[in-house]
Amino acid sequence: MCIVAVLDGHAGIASARYLEEHLFDSFKSVMTEYSLSDSCSLEDEDEEGLCCPLELTTVLTSSYKKADEKLLAWLEKQPSPESESGCTATTVLVDTNRIIVANVGDSRAVMSRTTGPVDLSVEHRVYGSGDVVQNESKRVEQSGGWVDDGRVCGILAVSRAFGDAHFKGKGLQKLLKEGISDGFWTNEFAESVRFVSDPVISVPDVLEMTVSKETDEFVIVATDGLWDVVSSKEGCDFVRKDLIKGNSPEKAASRLAEIASRRRTSDNVAIVVIDLKGESFWTATSTSSKKGKLFGIF
Repeated sequence: MCIVAVLDGHAGIASARYLEEHLFDSFKSVMTEYSLSDSCSLEDEDEEGLCCPLELTTVLTSSYKKADEKLLAWLEKQPSPESESGCTATTVLVDTNRIIVANVGDSRAVMSRTTGPVDLSVEHRVYGSGDVVQNESKRVEQSGGWVDDGRVCGILAVSRAFGDAHFKGKGLQKLLKEGISDGFWTNEFAESVRFVSDPVISVPDVLEMTVSKETDEFVIVATDGLWDVVSSKEGCDFVRKDLIKGNSPEKAASRLAEIASRRRTSDNVAIVVIDLKGESFWTATSTSSKKGKLFGIF
């Protein structure tokens, strides 16, 4: 069993550090307590491109909610500005012939298949276009919040995250008061706002699918700092070439991060590559490729 998570903190590092220590515990406890079904595949995609999740949706949603509640309670005891920090999380579990992805925020998991890349998660944002952006914006507005300049309440770039206490529960009134002090809005505007729910939530999108030994090669899990400047296809093409060259998944991830840096990404970059084939497969592929080039000379 392989479990990895890419955490992307903002407004400080406290939330990311907390989740680094505690999020895996929540995720692993779910895996041991509940059995997994075998009836899901990407052939059953919905319009968002995500496989219809099975019984894990409710379980993971509950576990993520509890993790967020514990984080928020912990943040209350931290000094400012770390007490206002938040963090996105993309968690991936691979077990024999199964992959499970739970995503909150704007990082992304991508499966490399022989037929092309498959996005295993969607970014929770309120800027840009597409069904996800429209749905997230609508949810924020229905909560009593608003979207301004592609940000939740004109401030936060992601619409789902752990932490971010100002955008949840009793922190919402503090958000309105500080917005007046900071000149973001007037007192009259603040008095007109009526929150009925949290504009920022920690509810994950969950994907569960069967891994095909014939077509599935590896998974890239990375923060938006990579995907802002590298497409899913570019990332998969680069990693595949690196693995065929004999580089390790860790080396391929490091070199991919260098590409993002050279392309002047404006955000931090964290990348994990999960090899689904193994070193022997890539060695054989490399040998076969070299033979093909040699025979092509004659």
